[in-house]
Amino acid sequence: MFLKQCFICLKQRMVSLMKLSKKSILGIALLAGFFFLLTVTIFSYHLSVNGNSPGIFAPLVSYHVELMVVVSTLGIAVGAAVFYLMSERLEAKSADIQVTGEMLLKFMSDEDRKIIAFLVKGRGIATQSEVSHLNGMTRLKAHRAVMRLLEHGIVLVERVGKINKLSLEPALLNALAEVPAEKD
Repeated sequence: MFLKQCFICLKQRMVSLMKLSKKSILGIALLAGFFFLLTVTIFSYHLSVNGNSPGIFAPLVSYHVELMVVVSTLGIAVGAAVFYLMSERLEAKSADIQVTGEMLLKFMSDEDRKIIAFLVKGRGIATQSEVSHLNGMTRLKAHRAVMRLLEHGIVLVERVGKINKLSLEPALLNALAEVPAEKD
């Protein structure tokens, strides 16, 4: 039951990664402002080609080439700022998810940790037969451990003929992909 709660907590943290924060809103506002300037630049170029220059847009039409250079430079600056704002948040969340994944592994039995480490190494997919060939594992131990992990919602089991194909829950695979492997 505790493992299931830890796994639910891990999923909630992954979902919270998607929620907007102040930095995300600032990044979106920067992008929106840049696209507005880009639209004004294109509009001023169009006006200069047609020869029309309404009173308020006369300076834009006169200096449309300079405006394009400024907008290009601002585009690079806005891109760098948005990258900085978003990458800092993603790194912090990634580290938080990694710690949660490590904590989850600490509450599991040795057999469960071996199976999960094997699945992570195999990019989340293995057969139950492959798991039973792990060091110190028998077919019965593998079956019982897989059923425990299935009960907690950590692995998914798909029956393919006479073979059980195991796959690690995608959210857990993403969280554990960065966790250093244990030494056997």
